[in-house]
Parts: sequence; structure tokens; C-alpha cells
Amino acid sequence: MTSPRVLASLCVLLLLSACSDDPDPTPDLVDSGVPQDSGVPQDSGIPQDAGTNTDAGADSGTETPLLINTESLPDAYVGRAYQATLVASGGVAPYTWSLGTGALPAGLSLSAEGVLSGTPAAASETSFTVSARDAAGTSVRASLTVTAYAVPVLAEVPAPSRRVGDTVNETLTVTGGKAPITFTSGTLPPGLSLTNGVLQGTLSQAGTFTFDITATDANGEKATRSVTFTVLARFAVTSGTLPQATRGEPYSFTFTASGGREPLTWTLVDSGTVNGLTLSTAGVLSGTPTTAETLSIRVSVQDADGQTATATFDFTTRDPGAPLFTVGQYNLTYFGDNTRGPEHSSSNGGTSDDLQIANARDIMRDAGANLWGMVEMVDTADFDILKSQLPGFSGFLSNNAAFVSGGTSPYGTSSQKLGVLYDSALTFQSAQLILNDATHLPDFSSRPPLRVDFTTEIQGVETPLTVIVVHMRAESSDPTGPRDARQRASAALKEYLDTNLPTRHVIVLGDWNDDVDESITLDPSSGNPLPTPYQNFVSDSDHYTFITRALSLAGDDTSVGFENVVDHTLASNEVAARYVANSARVIYADNWVPDYLNVVSDHRPVTSAYAFSAETGPFLRLKSPQGGTYQAGSALDITWTSFSVDQVRVEFSTDDGAQWSVLAASVPAVQGRYAWTLPDIDSSTVRVRVVDVSNPARTDASDAALTLVKGPGRVFINEVLAYEPTVNGSLNQAYEFVELVNGSPFPVDISGWSVWDSTNGAARHVFPSGMKLGAGKGFVVFGGSAGIPAGLTNAAAASSNQNTLGLSNSSDSVRLRLPDGGVVDQYNYTSATQNVSVNRSPDADPNAGFVLHNSLPGGTGTSPGKHADGTDF
Repeated sequence: MTSPRVLASLCVLLLLSACSDDPDPTPDLVDSGVPQDSGVPQDSGIPQDAGTNTDAGADSGTETPLLINTESLPDAYVGRAYQATLVASGGVAPYTWSLGTGALPAGLSLSAEGVLSGTPAAASETSFTVSARDAAGTSVRASLTVTAYAVPVLAEVPAPSRRVGDTVNETLTVTGGKAPITFTSGTLPPGLSLTNGVLQGTLSQAGTFTFDITATDANGEKATRSVTFTVLARFAVTSGTLPQATRGEPYSFTFTASGGREPLTWTLVDSGTVNGLTLSTAGVLSGTPTTAETLSIRVSVQDADGQTATATFDFTTRDPGAPLFTVGQYNLTYFGDNTRGPEHSSSNGGTSDDLQIANARDIMRDAGANLWGMVEMVDTADFDILKSQLPGFSGFLSNNAAFVSGGTSPYGTSSQKLGVLYDSALTFQSAQLILNDATHLPDFSSRPPLRVDFTTEIQGVETPLTVIVVHMRAESSDPTGPRDARQRASAALKEYLDTNLPTRHVIVLGDWNDDVDESITLDPSSGNPLPTPYQNFVSDSDHYTFITRALSLAGDDTSVGFENVVDHTLASNEVAARYVANSARVIYADNWVPDYLNVVSDHRPVTSAYAFSAETGPFLRLKSPQGGTYQAGSALDITWTSFSVDQVRVEFSTDDGAQWSVLAASVPAVQGRYAWTLPDIDSSTVRVRVVDVSNPARTDASDAALTLVKGPGRVFINEVLAYEPTVNGSLNQAYEFVELVNGSPFPVDISGWSVWDSTNGAARHVFPSGMKLGAGKGFVVFGGSAGIPAGLTNAAAASSNQNTLGLSNSSDSVRLRLPDGGVVDQYNYTSATQNVSVNRSPDADPNAGFVLHNSLPGGTGTSPGKHADGTDF
């Protein structure tokens, strides 16, 4: 039953409907007294909060009120196309739009479909009303505002020429746009920063710097301006250390200055001449020195504007003489170890072992050696710091796989390691651990000798020189056991030298932990010293000489608080013939280094000199490169050796020496090297040369042209043994291996490359920093050191914590990856044959497929580190 209240409401509605004779009541809304921008339907005959629709033809039970949903409009920009679509809802679609009160911004119009569009003609903030009418005739109005902004413009940034040291404080100005404005920039001149629209700072580097500054308003509109700063150098003398002069030899050096306006006028302050030399107004110091001495000289320069600058230099003249090759050895007690080293090796508030490093550096630098054999090196990082502070020196430790090939080193991270440091008089060839087998290792106290092969100039000929660093077994509570071990180690070492290096120039140096005139070990029965355990070398004087035996006989001592010489240098007869008599010496650094024993070491360094050079005066010799093929765009060291030369100019030619370009105008000769990024070109006519800055007639160029080849290197997987053999009754994963080959015509730096299997948790092997694989060469990664064949030097054991390659005997994936994870090469297999590898066929062809190794000519099961036919790479 319908209630009386409902019936009454229906009657009212029917009456109202019957009374209405105006199908479009909109015109009457203007005077209704209801606000026109309320956004709700208006009808003068119906209360506006009744919730009923005024359209008599609609279903009053379902229709929603007509509303304008657009409450705000996006900002506009003068001269930029603009478009915004108005939105309404409710009522009966479609809607017809029109402008109500007010006017649109100049340049904009409103379509009947509700699209506000056009191009604003001027900046303004314009308010107006719009009307939306639905299909039933109901309409509503709303007030809207459009703000048109001028496009932001960044004012010109003042950029007059300035000098290094000038301060800059420029507030950037922007017209137009909507606040807030933010600023960004490209790479600014060194010393400047951009903060909150202020370019400020102190210019710290000369040059021309071009950069962009961008202003961005609140709507993301941008204004960008390119700025160029020209920064001039301060007027100053820019010459470095003066080259040394040689008495009786013509000398010339040209001083330089920067930041002044030509012409420049140079003078000597306080004197007219210096040791027979005069300074021209053009800044050329020249003449022939008459005495060997070191003087302090002061020069002054004035530019065309009257600016002056002065500088003071040490000027050394020395007597002419022949260069010597000097060898040193140094046992630095537990070098770099934070707990076991000298107890006072770190300064208060300093870094760990900083005093040990600094004092060792000063002692070694002043000793003037070309080569150092280092013993008891523990911390690799500290070794690298020491090396970096010795100008011109390179070097490595005995566990550095980038240099030391062959079996896995027994030298752990915290163990005492051997090492070498060498300058550019030596050219590194290769390094390996010797006598590293189970038979000999105990006699060397698990410190196998480090063999390093170099070449060096001997009497004008680049000659092989082998250096072996040793750390023999030390004493213990057993009075004779260690001496017997040293004697067995000496016998093994001599047999190795006799067999492998009978005619080679050889130097063996380090801590022998015993003397060579008599042993430090006493006979238990008599209390007298036993014979030296190295008598086998002493007795073979035709082939070997302990250069340092004279120190023993003279009563010197190399260990603080110990009476004997235990740090020795052994020379083959080829080297001993060039020994400079009486040049062997113990450096008693504890006489001037305070608390030496507790700061630096319990050993003193020992040096000796050899007359290798045929020169009798200053010389400059390019060591490398001497021809060869290289990857264009890669890094290449240019190295040289010199005597009595101060500064070197480094140059290159791309037309076989017809024209030369400067790579470095002045490099200290003692540096001995210059890092060059090769030009990215294909060429077979590239040469390099070094020039004595003070005597340009003294120069040396590469004997053969370099060949540069553009494009990436090609290193690939060539052989894989996944199913290891059975050793002593069980499978031994140490024998698994992955062989890589460099198919490029140039060496490829594989530092940081890695070998993976299908387990993606971690690499099985990571190649160390500095590792280069030569053109056409192969290298093998074994699962463990036990798998590496004796004598194989181009191999290493997997470096992962598991010390294994982890290759499955059934199926797996072998991958070679770049440092960034990119895959260089990949070999997938679904079966493997025990102790038979798979090899590319043809061998060493990166495009060839894999076959079982025993199907190749020769029929062998594997050939790790060699070609499939057994020949060397």
C-alpha cells in the first residue's frame, strides 16, 4: 500500500509538471537571485537544494545534476600554442559550451565543444565565466582564470677574461616564467659552483671553458644560455727543476712563464753569471760550466705591462762519468703488517705503518739503486704506496698473478712475500716461482724463490738479465735443522741455475738467513761456527761470486744487533765480471733514522754497483716501444733510460718520422715512462721518440714503426676439460681447466675479466689488475694448483674462495665475462668425457666448433696452455 506522504509528493510533482509551459527556463535564471557560478543547475521555480532535476522529460529517479568539473586551467605562455578541454558531468550529454561574463585572454577562443585554444598574445591573468548546457536544456556556469606568462629568458651571463685566482660572484637573472626558478649547469670552470642562481667561487685553472646554464620555471619551461669563460694563467715563472749540467759540456735551458703579455724580459737576480753561464733577456740560460757544484740562483721576468715574477732554483753541475747499474736488497720487517711489524711504525694520528713506508722510501731513494729485491712484504697496498713514492719505479709481489705465472703462490694475503722494484733501466719480460714443489718447498720455509726475467743494456746491447729473490729458512730452537734446510735449498738452487741458466746474466739476492764466510750456526760439540750452507756456490768461483762476501770478511753486519751479514747478493760469472770493485756496502740507516729498529726494520739495506753501460757521459735511450702491433685507442707506456739528463720531451709521429707532435713537453727523466693513449687510427707508420729538453740533439726514436689496429680485441675459449681425471683413487677437480686464446694481432688487457660456470653466485676466477694476454697467446685457468703441469708458466689456479672451477661432469656452461658482466664468449655442453678435453677445430680459431681433443692430430687427451699439436702459443 502506498503511504499518504508518497501520494502527496506525487500529486505535487504532477501539478508542477502540468503548470510548466516553458520547456527552456534558462533565460529566467538571470534574475533568480541564485549565484551564476555555483556550478549547479538553476531553476527559478524549484528550490536549489531539493535534489530534483528540472528536465520534465527525464527520469527523475536516476538523473544526476549537471556540473562543471573543470576548476582550474593550466598556465599559458605568450607565443606558444595553448589548448585545454573543459569537462562537465551529469545532466544529459552532449554539452554545449559558451563564454559567459568577462573576456578570454587575447589570442584564445572557446569552441562549443569546450576546447579553449589559441596562442596567447600577451602576459596576463584573465578571469571569466563559462556556461555548459546539456541536451535537456539545463545549463550551469563556472568562473575560471588563465594566467599567461612570458616565456622565460635567461639574461646574458657576464664572462670577461679573468685570471686564475680571480673570484666570481654573478647572480643570474631570468625574465618571464613562473616562480620559483631553479638553475642547473654543465661542467663549470674548476673552482666555480652554481647555488640558488648565484655563480660563484675562485677560478683555479687556466683555459677556455664553455658550458650551458639552464633556468627552469615551476612549469618546467626552460631557458638555456651557453657561456664561455676564458681564464688566463697568473703571471708566474712556470719552469720546473733545472736540468743538471755536466762540467765542460755545453748547457742550455730556456725559462718559461705564463699569464704575461709578450715581450718578456728575463734577468738574473744578484749576479750576472752562474758558473760560467749567462741568462739572456729571452730567458735562455747557456754556456759551459767550469766547476762541479750546486748553486741557488734567482731569476726575474717582467712582461710588457710591467708585471714581474721571480723564482729560485737549485742548479747542479757534476763531473762527467759513466753510469752504473746499482742493485739493492732490503728486508723490511713484516712490511705493512698492522700487528707484527715494528711497534713504532705508525705515527700518532697517522695511517697504519706510515713511518715505516716514509723512512723506507727515503732510504731507498737516496741509495740510487736501479733494482731492489724486497723481502718480508706483507701488505700489498703498502707495497704499492712505497712503489708510487719512488719516482720511475715499477714492481710487484710474488703472489701477483698479473706478473707471476705458473703454479699458485703459497704466499697468502698476510704472509711474508718476496717482491721486486725496478726502474726503466730494466724491461720486464716474465716472472715465475721456482722450486715450488712439495720436495723443495719445506726447505725454503714455504717461501719459494721469485724468478724475474728482464732485459737491460749491457755494453750497448739489450741483454737478458735474470733476477732471483730469495728468503731462506730462518733459525729456530733446533740448532742444526734450519742450517741443513738452507744447505739443501742452496743445492737445489744451484742445480736449477746450472741446468736452466748456465750462460745467463744472473743476480740472486735477498735474505739468505746465514753468512757466506762461515755459518751463523754453531757446532753443538765444539761451539765453533759450522761451514756456510752456501759453500757449494763459494767453491764454484768460476761460475758464481757472492759479491757481498767481502762485507762478511770485513766484519760488517746487516741485521741490527747481530754480528753477521745475512743479506747477500750472488752473481753469475757474467755479472760478476762487471762488478765495480769495493762498491758493495751496507747502508747503516740506523745511524740517522731515530728508533730505526722499532720504526723501520731489523735489517739494513745492502747495495752493489756494476758497469753495464758502455757510455761514458750523459745519454738518453728509448726502451719501448720498439715496433709491434697495438690496439688503437688503448694505453701504452713509453719508457726510456737516461744518465745525467734532467727533463725529457716525449713526441710521436704518424708518418714514419717525417713530422713530430709533442705528447709531453717536459717529463722528469727519472720517471722513465710516460703513459700514452694511442690515437684511434689504423696505421703502420707510427713512431715515438724522447728528447733531452736541455740538449735537443740528444734524442732517441723507436727503431721500428708501430702498427695500430682499430677495433675490439678477440679473446675466446679454446679448450675445456670439464670431467677431471681420477687421482689416487678419487676425482680431482684441480685438473679441470679452461684455456683462453687471444686471437687479436695485439695484446689485450684482461684485467678484471672473469671465468664463470652456470652457477651465477660468483665468478670462479677473476684476472688480476694489469693482466695482459699477448697477441696469439694462450692462458689456462685450472681448478687448483695441483693440476698445473710442471713448467707450465701461462697458467693459474682458480681464484675463487672454493679454489675450483666447479665444472659439472655432465652438463654446464663456461662463460668468459668482462668486468661489467658482459659475456665475451660462452661454451655450453651436455656431456663430457673423463680426462679428455674439448678443443676448437681448427685449433685457436674463434669461429670453429668444439671436438673431442683425442680426435685431433696427435690423439692426445688434452693440451692445456699449448696448441692442440703440443707446440707453444
